[in-house]
Amino acid sequence: TAGHKEKREMDYQIKKAEKKKMSTITELMLHIDNSFKLLFYHRDTNVFDGYPISEIQFKTLDKNARIPEKDENNFRFLSYDEINHKEIMRFYVRECVEDKEIRKQLFNVLRRTDYVKPFVEALRSMDLYEDFDMVCGDIYMQMFEEWAEKRKLDFRRGSFSRKPVDNPRKIP
Repeated sequence: TAGHKEKREMDYQIKKAEKKKMSTITELMLHIDNSFKLLFYHRDTNVFDGYPISEIQFKTLDKNARIPEKDENNFRFLSYDEINHKEIMRFYVRECVEDKEIRKQLFNVLRRTDYVKPFVEALRSMDLYEDFDMVCGDIYMQMFEEWAEKRKLDFRRGSFSRKPVDNPRKIP
Protein backbone atom coordinates (compact mmCIF):
# COMPACT_ATOMS: atom_id res chain seq x y z
CA THR A 1 0.00 0.00 0.00
CA ALA A 2 1.01 3.61 -0.45
CA GLY A 3 0.95 4.29 3.32
CA HIS A 4 3.28 1.34 4.00
CA LYS A 5 5.68 2.53 1.28
CA GLU A 6 5.72 6.07 2.75
CA LYS A 7 6.39 4.70 6.25
CA ARG A 8 9.26 2.57 4.92
CA GLU A 9 10.72 5.62 3.15
CA MET A 10 10.37 7.71 6.33
CA ASP A 11 12.01 4.94 8.42
CA TYR A 12 14.83 4.81 5.87
CA GLN A 13 15.35 8.60 6.06
CA ILE A 14 15.38 8.49 9.89
CA LYS A 15 17.95 5.65 9.89
CA LYS A 16 20.03 7.54 7.33
CA ALA A 17 19.97 10.69 9.51
CA GLU A 18 20.86 8.65 12.63
CA LYS A 19 23.76 7.01 10.77
CA LYS A 20 25.01 10.44 9.63
CA LYS A 21 24.81 11.72 13.22
CA MET A 22 26.62 8.62 14.46
CA SER A 23 29.39 9.12 11.86
CA THR A 24 29.73 12.75 12.93
CA ILE A 25 30.09 11.66 16.55
CA THR A 26 32.68 9.02 15.58
CA GLU A 27 34.64 11.69 13.70
CA LEU A 28 34.40 14.05 16.67
CA MET A 29 35.72 11.34 19.00
CA LEU A 30 38.52 10.40 16.59
CA HIS A 31 39.62 14.05 16.51
CA ILE A 32 40.79 13.63 20.10
CA ASP A 33 44.17 12.00 19.91
CA ASN A 34 47.45 12.06 21.78
CA SER A 35 48.37 15.51 20.44
CA PHE A 36 44.93 17.11 20.90
CA LYS A 37 43.61 15.98 24.22
CA LEU A 38 40.73 18.31 25.13
CA LEU A 39 37.56 19.61 23.51
CA PHE A 40 34.85 21.73 25.07
CA TYR A 41 31.16 21.95 24.17
CA HIS A 42 29.47 25.35 24.41
CA ARG A 43 25.69 25.29 24.88
CA ASP A 44 25.18 28.89 23.69
CA THR A 45 26.87 28.35 20.32
CA ASN A 46 26.27 24.57 19.98
CA VAL A 47 29.92 24.15 19.05
CA PHE A 48 32.75 21.83 20.08
CA ASP A 49 36.19 23.46 20.05
CA GLY A 50 39.43 23.61 22.01
CA TYR A 51 38.53 26.65 24.12
CA PRO A 52 37.15 26.50 27.68
CA ILE A 53 34.66 29.33 26.99
CA SER A 54 32.42 30.04 24.01
CA GLU A 55 33.11 32.61 21.33
CA ILE A 56 30.16 34.71 22.56
CA GLN A 57 31.49 34.71 26.13
CA PHE A 58 35.03 35.40 24.92
CA LYS A 59 33.91 38.62 23.19
CA THR A 60 32.39 39.98 26.40
CA LEU A 61 34.95 38.57 28.83
CA ASP A 62 36.24 40.89 31.52
CA LYS A 63 40.02 40.60 31.83
CA ASN A 64 39.66 40.08 35.59
CA ALA A 65 36.90 37.48 35.34
CA ARG A 66 37.19 34.24 37.29
CA ILE A 67 36.18 30.84 36.05
CA PRO A 68 32.84 29.97 37.65
CA GLU A 69 32.61 27.04 40.07
CA LYS A 70 29.67 25.51 38.18
CA ASP A 71 29.54 26.39 34.49
CA GLU A 72 26.16 25.79 32.82
CA ASN A 73 27.39 26.74 29.35
CA ASN A 74 30.82 25.19 28.79
CA PHE A 75 31.47 21.47 29.23
CA ARG A 76 34.75 19.61 28.94
CA PHE A 77 34.30 16.73 26.52
CA LEU A 78 35.73 13.27 27.07
CA SER A 79 39.53 13.23 27.21
CA TYR A 80 41.89 11.09 25.18
CA ASP A 81 42.40 8.80 28.17
CA GLU A 82 38.66 8.50 28.87
CA ILE A 83 37.92 7.46 25.28
CA ASN A 84 40.60 4.73 25.09
CA HIS A 85 40.74 4.51 21.30
CA LYS A 86 43.36 1.77 21.42
CA GLU A 87 41.00 -0.69 23.11
CA ILE A 88 38.21 0.07 20.60
CA MET A 89 40.57 -0.18 17.63
CA ARG A 90 42.14 -3.42 18.85
CA PHE A 91 38.65 -4.88 19.26
CA TYR A 92 37.83 -3.96 15.66
CA VAL A 93 41.03 -5.45 14.24
CA ARG A 94 40.78 -8.61 16.34
CA GLU A 95 37.09 -9.27 15.70
CA CYS A 96 36.43 -7.86 12.23
CA VAL A 97 39.56 -7.94 10.08
CA GLU A 98 40.00 -11.41 8.60
CA ASP A 99 42.97 -10.84 6.31
CA LYS A 100 46.11 -11.65 8.34
CA GLU A 101 48.35 -9.19 6.49
CA ILE A 102 45.92 -6.29 6.94
CA ARG A 103 45.41 -7.24 10.58
CA LYS A 104 49.19 -7.23 11.11
CA GLN A 105 49.53 -3.79 9.45
CA LEU A 106 46.75 -2.32 11.62
CA PHE A 107 48.17 -3.79 14.83
CA ASN A 108 51.56 -2.30 13.89
CA VAL A 109 49.95 1.15 13.59
CA LEU A 110 48.46 0.70 17.06
CA ARG A 111 51.97 0.21 18.51
CA ARG A 112 52.82 3.84 17.80
CA THR A 113 52.57 6.52 20.46
CA ASP A 114 50.53 8.73 18.13
CA TYR A 115 48.30 6.14 16.46
CA VAL A 116 44.76 7.56 16.07
CA LYS A 117 45.16 9.53 12.83
CA PRO A 118 47.49 6.96 11.19
CA PHE A 119 45.02 4.19 12.11
CA VAL A 120 42.11 6.09 10.56
CA GLU A 121 44.21 6.87 7.47
CA ALA A 122 45.14 3.17 7.16
CA LEU A 123 41.48 2.18 7.46
CA ARG A 124 40.55 4.68 4.72
CA SER A 125 43.32 3.51 2.39
CA MET A 126 42.22 -0.12 2.89
CA ASP A 127 38.53 0.81 2.36
CA LEU A 128 37.70 -0.33 5.90
CA TYR A 129 36.70 2.99 7.47
CA GLU A 130 32.96 2.61 6.80
CA ASP A 131 33.06 -0.88 8.27
CA PHE A 132 34.94 0.43 11.33
CA ASP A 133 32.36 3.20 11.71
CA MET A 134 29.51 0.69 11.43
CA VAL A 135 31.04 -1.64 14.02
CA CYS A 136 32.62 0.83 16.45
CA GLY A 137 30.37 3.83 15.86
CA ASP A 138 27.91 2.38 18.38
CA ILE A 139 30.64 2.30 21.04
CA TYR A 140 31.56 5.93 20.39
CA MET A 141 27.86 6.88 20.26
CA GLN A 142 27.20 5.23 23.63
CA MET A 143 30.14 7.05 25.21
CA PHE A 144 28.89 10.34 23.72
CA GLU A 145 25.33 9.77 24.94
CA GLU A 146 26.50 8.89 28.46
CA TRP A 147 28.67 12.02 28.53
CA ALA A 148 25.75 14.20 27.35
CA GLU A 149 23.24 12.60 29.72
CA LYS A 150 25.51 13.13 32.73
CA ARG A 151 25.59 16.86 31.88
CA LYS A 152 21.90 17.05 30.99
CA LEU A 153 22.66 17.96 27.37
CA ASP A 154 20.18 16.95 24.67
CA PHE A 155 21.46 16.46 21.12
CA ARG A 156 18.48 14.45 19.85
CA ARG A 157 16.74 17.33 18.09
CA GLY A 158 19.64 18.88 16.32
CA SER A 159 23.23 18.66 15.45
CA PHE A 160 26.35 20.43 16.56
CA SER A 161 29.44 21.67 14.83
CA ARG A 162 33.14 21.35 15.43
CA LYS A 163 35.31 24.36 14.70
CA PRO A 164 38.87 23.88 13.56
CA VAL A 165 41.29 24.74 16.32
CA ASP A 166 44.06 25.97 14.03
CA ASN A 167 42.63 29.46 14.03
CA PRO A 168 43.10 30.89 17.55
CA ARG A 169 40.88 33.66 18.88
CA LYS A 170 42.35 37.13 19.02
CA ILE A 171 42.39 38.71 22.47
CA PRO A 172 40.57 42.09 22.29
